[in-house]
Amino acid sequence: MSEDRAPYDDPAPQPGIKINPYLLFFGSIIPNWLLRRSEVSQAAKLTYARLMQYAGESGEAYPSQDSLAQELGTSERQLRRYLDELEGIGLIGSIQRGLGQTNSYVFFQ
Repeated sequence: MSEDRAPYDDPAPQPGIKINPYLLFFGSIIPNWLLRRSEVSQAAKLTYARLMQYAGESGEAYPSQDSLAQELGTSERQLRRYLDELEGIGLIGSIQRGLGQTNSYVFFQ
């Protein structure tokens, strides 16, 4: 692995090359219980999965909305809609930590 890449930064796949995905990639996981919840949009499920990847031992995640939006390929405004959806359904809670600081996100099932 190149030294300038983090260990969780997967290389881009090469088109047409057969791979064995077993233990090949690091990334976000969408739990099966969440996949089965039809009232949650696909984008909100992906947002939940990406938020979980940020969670530390405390079970809280602190990513900036700008970072999340860029990683998910959406605008910050749209990301806030996904976060509001997750919070409205009761899958996450957010805590404002102060002016100029990122929110803290906690998780529920």
